[in-house]
Amino acid sequence: MDDDDLRAVEAIRYDAGPWTWQVGVAVAEFRRDDPLEDELRQGVEAALAAVPGVTEVAEEDR
Repeated sequence: MDDDDLRAVEAIRYDAGPWTWQVGVAVAEFRRDDPLEDELRQGVEAALAAVPGVTEVAEEDR
């Protein structure tokens, strides 16, 4: 895996189901040590919540 793969962020839009969008952050798979894991998770959540039109942010898995 190269640096570009680690920095990858993807957004997937769904037409059906409980969620309209899913956002994936590749580096989160490797960042499992506190406090860095918590900082990353909280930062991603805050950034997504700040997007105009976003009404809810939920974490699917860790």
